[in-house]
Amino acid sequence: MVRSCVGAAFPLFTVQMFDKLGINWACTLIGFCALLLAPSPFLFYKYGTWVRTKSKFSPCLDLVIAKELAAAEAAAAKGAEKV
Repeated sequence: MVRSCVGAAFPLFTVQMFDKLGINWACTLIGFCALLLAPSPFLFYKYGTWVRTKSKFSPCLDLVIAKELAAAEAAAAKGAEKV
């Protein structure tokens, strides 16, 4: 969603940015912003589950299924200990 908003707003400030900073510095600024945001998909992949578990507004089915599977495995392990 943020990417779409920035893409929609980008044409509004590019002319002024290139006029004030010049071509070299404006392109460098865009490159640094891209470099700063490049690891974000990997961070979302790694920490996304943890973020969703902390959210009140994210009822994810995959987390519910994971909890049910963990409970079933724990019950099976308990049953195996008794036998």
